[in-house]
Amino acid sequence: MSPVFMSDNLMDTGYGKCVGEDETHLRITVKQPKSAKIVCIGFGLGERLSLIEGNKTFKAAYSIDENEWQGQVSLQLKLRDIKE
Repeated sequence: MSPVFMSDNLMDTGYGKCVGEDETHLRITVKQPKSAKIVCIGFGLGERLSLIEGNKTFKAAYSIDENEWQGQVSLQLKLRDIKE
């Protein structure tokens, strides 16, 4: 089992969107004040897009995941839950 972490005071950088064939997944890039941006994917969390829009801060539970896309490997956060 992967460890689960929680961070608060997160903000979407404006690129949050629903993805997947049925748009039920959430893909966002988040940041905290004075920190680097990181990409997140939340499977089945598409309905929570409204919680992060409009420069709202939120908290998230996540695990760290490796993403491989078109031969490139990077780290991403695999969202488990999002709350205001």
